Amino acid sequence: VDALRSLLIEISAHRLFESRDARIGAHTRGLWEHSIAVAVLARELAGLSGVAETEAAYLAGLLHDIGKPVVAFLLVEAEKNVASTRSSWIDSDAWVEVLQKVHRPIGVALAQKWGLPEPVASAIRDCNEYQTSERASVGNCVRLANALAKRCGVYVGTIDRTEVESQIAVGNTLLGVDDVAVNGLCEGLEARVRALVV
Repeated sequence: VDALRSLLIEISAHRLFESRDARIGAHTRGLWEHSIAVAVLARELAGLSGVAETEAAYLAGLLHDIGKPVVAFLLVEAEKNVASTRSSWIDSDAWVEVLQKVHRPIGVALAQKWGLPEPVASAIRDCNEYQTSERASVGNCVRLANALAKRCGVYVGTIDRTEVESQIAVGNTLLGVDDVAVNGLCEGLEARVRALVV
């Protein structure tokens, strides 16, 4: 049942990442690939670290950035509204920056509206911070998976390499996984994601 639920939500969520605008479409394709990468890695990390809810980890990884396509859609609509009065709007760097800054509350609202299980909703809400009180948790798997996907280059936007490496070190410690195992999960990640992306 959990696997079927994940599949149905994945199919529904994928539609949010589609756009007819070529510029936005390129960004949303990258966002979807990143979400798939985080989902795959979160499920694998859950298995390695003894987190029983591997499907919840997959679902939380898949949806951790679900607010981004919603914000992207709103930005496209806003651009259409001002297009008749202005020759240009915002450049793509500013577009991505806005997306990064405001997507989390929207993702949390969607998780609540969809009635997602608490471990999934919590991972979406707290994706930016590790939970030290519950070391082997779905949220910590997603946080580490997110950092690993960034390190592997499956991400849209700029990253701070020092911060990413710090997040990986903390995540490895909290989840009790070693560098060899983590590096094994990351090997060929881009190819695995491309094989899964429809």
